[in-house]
Amino acid sequence: MERTALRAAHVARELRLERAAPALVRCIDALGEGRALGHAAILALTRLGAPAVDALLSAFDASEDP
Repeated sequence: MERTALRAAHVARELRLERAAPALVRCIDALGEGRALGHAAILALTRLGAPAVDALLSAFDASEDP
């Protein structure tokens, strides 16, 4: 399952899918940046740019980890 999620993170990065921001933040929140999926999520978030800011802020607010 993690392999599928890893591929999804790569697709989100390449297509710049800003609606994927909440799911990507949840990946980082759950797994941390040390795991392959967490790292891929961080890379994807860096490519989303300004259109994803609102989704990112909402996702960060919902995160349990400050």
